[in-house]
Amino acid sequence: MSELSWLVEFIRDQGQKSMGTSVLLGQVIAVPPALVVRVQGMDLMADDLYISSSLLLPDALRAGDRVALMPLVGGQQFIVLNKVVKMSE
Repeated sequence: MSELSWLVEFIRDQGQKSMGTSVLLGQVIAVPPALVVRVQGMDLMADDLYISSSLLLPDALRAGDRVALMPLVGGQQFIVLNKVVKMSE
């Protein structure tokens, strides 16, 4: 290992930590208009979410559905991208 290899590894690790996950999986707890989505044990309320307008149609989302979410810069708000299903289910 060179003298600076520890620095390269440190910078690489820090970069990976700051990038975070770009897409998350959540579960619908309550449907619109009072939408609640649970992500990594945290309940996101309607004020925390932007949602695709197609998901606002009647019966588009049901409690228990899985959705793909993308965090916005700062990680305080999220975009609900779409409903997703696992191929094996």
